[in-house]
Amino acid sequence: MLSICDGLRFSYIPGINEINYKLPEGLNSWLSSGKMYLPASDIIDNQFTISTYEYLDFLTPFVYEINRLSCASLETINNITKDNISPKFLGWLLVKYYYSAFFSAHSILRICGHGILNVDPNSLNQIKRLANNYGYNSSNISSGLYCIEINQLNNKYKFYKDDKYDNSHEGLWLRFLHFLNQTSPLIYNHLPSYDAYEIISKLDELVTAITNNGAIKGNWLSKIRNLINYSHAYNVWYPYKGYSKELDNIFTYQSLCKGNPLNIELESFKRKDLLYFVRTCQLINSINFGLLKDLKDRHPQNKSFVLKGIIGYHNLYNKTSEFNTGLIH
Repeated sequence: MLSICDGLRFSYIPGINEINYKLPEGLNSWLSSGKMYLPASDIIDNQFTISTYEYLDFLTPFVYEINRLSCASLETINNITKDNISPKFLGWLLVKYYYSAFFSAHSILRICGHGILNVDPNSLNQIKRLANNYGYNSSNISSGLYCIEINQLNNKYKFYKDDKYDNSHEGLWLRFLHFLNQTSPLIYNHLPSYDAYEIISKLDELVTAITNNGAIKGNWLSKIRNLINYSHAYNVWYPYKGYSKELDNIFTYQSLCKGNPLNIELESFKRKDLLYFVRTCQLINSINFGLLKDLKDRHPQNKSFVLKGIIGYHNLYNKTSEFNTGLIH
């Protein structure tokens, strides 16, 4: 069965499907430890490059972040439940949908080599110390969101700030939009035309959604989240004036992320902001979970890091994993 992962597989970070489930730490912890890597350039204008002896030395903590974000996404979705006392209270539930998609978008970008990381002060201090020890300059560097370029052939990893992405929410969605726009046309190079067209059409539908209503930076979901959270818009907070019964569909949409993303239709919901919002969030989640299942299935020894991620989350709560029962295609 065709899925979006068939179109995006060419963009995966090399070797990511071979990473096993022994992931001791995340990228910031690894950077702040100062072990297993060396500075490879001067630190100038919020840009630095590090190198490792082995490619896996970097890729393992990098992949840890994918598990962390994906588990947060799935756990957030699973905790969207109707309040029996105030069944019309949807404000926080809609915000949960937003954050599930926010986490998934970060995960997708990392899987496909377009990740951004909030590099913390401890990591930067360690990097500066190492740079000074090895005779490199270390000036004008500050914490914030850094884009990451991975050069597998030379085992070098460039971290750099780009002002247009250096914002926790607006920057993430702009990076995601640029990823979709840059990647979609390339799918024709990797699939038969008909299959490529079907996947590209769905990704175009997603681009239309995240740029809806003039959100040219791809941040429409963030704008709706802000309206709900800070302006208490859409009548989903007490006294619920004008509450529409069709909003109850946000609970039936909860399982959308566990199916084939190509089956999540958005276009006919464009005039129904909140339903469009939820379905768009779930399309992003479905893409992420589909990519993770694909990585799990392609591990050569069936020891994928995904087994300690969202599958581990299900096992912890004694739930049958949707990944194993095939609900995520």
